[in-house]
Amino acid sequence: MYQNSDQNESQVAEEICQIIADYQVGITPQRNSSDVINFVDNVNRICEWMGSAERLLFLQGLRSALTNSYWSATRIKMYMRPLLSMTGVNNGQDWVMLALQEDESSQLRLVRDVKVSDGLIISPEILETHDSYIYVDDAAYTGRTLARYLDRIASEISDMSEKPRQLVIWHLVEYSNATMGRLGEPLAKLQNLNVAVTFQRVEDFNTEVSSDTKLGVLFPDRSCSESILVHKLFRANPFLAKARDNPRLWRDPNEKFQDGLFASSAERHTVELAMLEVGCWLYIRTKSPKFRPLGYVGNFTDISFGFGSMFATCHNSANTTPIAMWWGDPTAHASNPLSLWTPLLPRMAQ
Repeated sequence: MYQNSDQNESQVAEEICQIIADYQVGITPQRNSSDVINFVDNVNRICEWMGSAERLLFLQGLRSALTNSYWSATRIKMYMRPLLSMTGVNNGQDWVMLALQEDESSQLRLVRDVKVSDGLIISPEILETHDSYIYVDDAAYTGRTLARYLDRIASEISDMSEKPRQLVIWHLVEYSNATMGRLGEPLAKLQNLNVAVTFQRVEDFNTEVSSDTKLGVLFPDRSCSESILVHKLFRANPFLAKARDNPRLWRDPNEKFQDGLFASSAERHTVELAMLEVGCWLYIRTKSPKFRPLGYVGNFTDISFGFGSMFATCHNSANTTPIAMWWGDPTAHASNPLSLWTPLLPRMAQ
């Protein structure tokens, strides 16, 4: 899509602004090209190896990743319409759309955006009056959240005399390599209850290098281990220091894979190294145990620099993305660690 090698920083920054134009409308001020350039300037202050060529490559990589991973309201609706037709949800009266998560969650915001025909019920619980259900959410990362809600659905159904016969699980994105392995127990419960479960998603990414699936996360190659900031992170985090040679921490730069985020290996390496170093810099200063440079982790024993997605919707940024993308508040008091950083897509806590 973007092949013009003569582009300058302001042009690419403006294209990034167009991609994220509807981010948190009415909540977060719309980003302009100066905001994007300021973000790169802040990255550059930490990543001193970035010259003019690396800055442009970083911007181009950010543009590629957001093109693939940012879901505007228009893009969501474009994929939601065929979903409703394909499942028969447009017929309405036989279906219930589940709204199970807490108030102001990304799942409830997504459900509220669904434009459906008369007759479809949106409910926070299973109803004995209907036999077809659909659970819509934006992304499944590790599968832990989905497993919890499937278990809840199975528990509710087990107490019912009139049990539903089908459940459709639909996501914008599934990082399926990590997701499906955690669903065995709740899926078995639903199967024993004679509920047919169908999975649908728009995009299917992988969290590991593979020739037959798309790598959809940041996964730094081993050359990044030479970074001084990475060495400082290891000194600050003994657990990761012990795993510094673990292959789960680094990508083999010679291994071939399909890239679901970037247009070139140069883009990927530049963004991965920059986000890793900024994340290390922030981690060292915040000491938050569940923060990692490339995003939140589910438990302290995860051997990774963070999940590393670049996923965001018009409603919110995932905490599974690099913390440089969403963490920080420049308006916070100087004594508050949040004042250290100005993110590109500030995240609303859920």
